[in-house]
Amino acid sequence: MSSVNEGNLATAQDIGYDPGDDAAPQGVPRDSGAHHARRAEPAEDEPRLDPRAASHHDVIVLDQRVRSLSSFVHDANASHARLAEDLEEIHHRVDWFETLSAFQNRAVDLERQVAQLQSQLDLLLRLQPHALRPVASPLAVAQPPATQPPPAGPASAPPRSPEQGPGTA
Repeated sequence: MSSVNEGNLATAQDIGYDPGDDAAPQGVPRDSGAHHARRAEPAEDEPRLDPRAASHHDVIVLDQRVRSLSSFVHDANASHARLAEDLEEIHHRVDWFETLSAFQNRAVDLERQVAQLQSQLDLLLRLQPHALRPVASPLAVAQPPATQPPPAGPASAPPRSPEQGPGTA
């Protein structure tokens, strides 16, 4: 009377061996012969497990796992390459924005300098009483009219009184 439970050893009730005996040996009397019991060999009509079949199955499982991981690595590499290209494109865009921003900052700075120069020019024009005020352009400075030199001769001399002589001044 033997029974097999999926890979468990066959037990014979007539020899008094039970797999649980190994877990609890104190329940078996010494003289019962249970300590001499061996594991029963599988019956002749039961198929033996082929170790190559199990390893072949393992190889198939491992091959599927390797293919899955290889596919994952390939996808990760492709994703990494796309990400690198996107980052490079963003870098070029950032450079363009930085250049544009630098131009805008420079334009604001130049506008500030023009306003400062305009105020300095207005101050200079107020300090010069004989200067003409600009009409057309605030940056154009009008030159004062050139005065004509007095003509040299007796007509330009101040009139003399009759009491003064030719040698007196």
